[in-house]
Amino acid sequence: MADIELIGVKESLESGKQKINDNFTALNNEVSGGATGLQQRVTTLEAQEQDHETRLVSAEETIVDHENRLDNLVAEAGSSNSEIVDSRYDEPDNITYPTLGDRLNAKSEQIGNLSADIVQLQDYLNYMPINGGDFDGNEPIGVVIDGGTY
Repeated sequence: MADIELIGVKESLESGKQKINDNFTALNNEVSGGATGLQQRVTTLEAQEQDHETRLVSAEETIVDHENRLDNLVAEAGSSNSEIVDSRYDEPDNITYPTLGDRLNAKSEQIGNLSADIVQLQDYLNYMPINGGDFDGNEPIGVVIDGGTY
């Protein structure tokens, strides 16, 4: 706040003019300083407003993108590709899976189980007697296959 000097009743006109000039100078300095500070604050607020506006536009664009994607998903849900629908049905087992992925996972598990069974069968066949040979697995000199010892 400006330091204003009061003019006394008994003061001369000359000294009163000087106090008036000093008072106006003090007021001008305070107003000018306040205006500069105010302008700096306005500039800062305008920059912040621009930043918020940019972020808001970006957020609105993201929302529109998500809305469009969701609209496409909903639109496609009503008109599913018949090939995808057909591929979820397993005719030999007469099972309709909820998703194609579920059917593929189930078939992968079945294939894995069959693969393990085949390996066990191969191991068994590798030790089996051929053409009526003898096999008891406890031969001290080896396994007898087709009359020969191995």
